[in-house]
Amino acid sequence: MRGMLAILLAVALSTPAQQTTSPSLPVDAEVVKKSLVFLTYEHDDFEVVGTGFLIAIPVIGDPAHPHVAIVTSRHFIDPQWAGCSWPNPSALTVRIGIWQDSFTLEWSGQRTWLAHTDDKVDVAIIPFDGRLGRIINKDVKTLPLSDFSTTEEIEKFHLGIGTNIVSAILVPDLFDMNRNYPAFVSGKVSNVSGETGKLRCGTGPLKDRLSWIIAGKFVPGNSGSPVFLMPLEFALGPALPFNSRRNMILGLVSGNVEGADLAEMVPIEYVFQVIAKYYPDANLRREGNKDKPQSKGGVSATEHKAH
Repeated sequence: MRGMLAILLAVALSTPAQQTTSPSLPVDAEVVKKSLVFLTYEHDDFEVVGTGFLIAIPVIGDPAHPHVAIVTSRHFIDPQWAGCSWPNPSALTVRIGIWQDSFTLEWSGQRTWLAHTDDKVDVAIIPFDGRLGRIINKDVKTLPLSDFSTTEEIEKFHLGIGTNIVSAILVPDLFDMNRNYPAFVSGKVSNVSGETGKLRCGTGPLKDRLSWIIAGKFVPGNSGSPVFLMPLEFALGPALPFNSRRNMILGLVSGNVEGADLAEMVPIEYVFQVIAKYYPDANLRREGNKDKPQSKGGVSATEHKAH
């Protein structure tokens, strides 16, 4: 459809992913599925659809009142950054469960969302403080910052090509349901090279982008979905009960590769770096890096043309 980014289109699943309940996943599915949000805006005569997830950023000295934000892909709300031909949206509709509302993405000519200082990082954070008060009784959850994996953990556990993953995705074709129930899709890390990938929106210029390549059944509209580590015992053995207090987030889906069951994943470390820069009162400690709240990580991707 007009050669746009595949992740910006809302199309049907060719092979619907099977919904899975928490006893057979290495994540707390009840929390994860209630933290996902649909993001939409109008462009000409169609609706652009993406995905995001709610996170809680703990505040130093006030853990009972964390910051709340939505994590998604930058290209979705900043198509001009991606080289697309249409203007950036000025407002965004957020749907969480059965509730939805629209919010401005600009204020006095300035954007109200946060991006990484590295122009190759396809990540956006939308501050959501104060807005959850309207839906406090809507059974909404947030994923804690402590769930973010660390560079040290990736190195320690040799996470890379072949690592098993599971992602929670929203299905655009089910957008009209009373509540947005996600599907869980499993896959593997497919490529972690030393190069940047290439992004093209329509006939626009190629855009360098930092990401990993993952294998799995992802479809347009999944951009911004969280990707979790699936430990080997879950991938090979029988279903195990979820008994961990931590869902280890490896990254977020950034785009699917045309003609293959492959997608791009932006490592979650880049999201952490944005938070570290723009939330000076945040408690940045994570499970795998308690004494080093800030870290640097290198990521990469293969080159391909996004559709």
